[in-house]
Amino acid sequence: MLRLSVRHSEPHSTARPEWAPVPAEDIAPGDVVLFRVGRVVNHVGVALGDQRFCHCLRGHGVLISRLDDTTYARRFVIAFTPPGAD
Repeated sequence: MLRLSVRHSEPHSTARPEWAPVPAEDIAPGDVVLFRVGRVVNHVGVALGDQRFCHCLRGHGVLISRLDDTTYARRFVIAFTPPGAD
């Protein structure tokens, strides 16, 4: 099990310098994906593979959604591979 702690208010550019950024086309299961509305990163998920990711929405609980869904594709900021996840 990999345990991660990410503060909700951390800007993506300084969130975890030891995490390796991943291009959108190379996202793999276990990668952390970050999304934003406006200028603020305000949503985090974990990639599951096959363009799917797991995340939680207030009022909806834990969901599995698609990274290529229009809502998430346009809000995608960056993905990271956390240390120890390989």
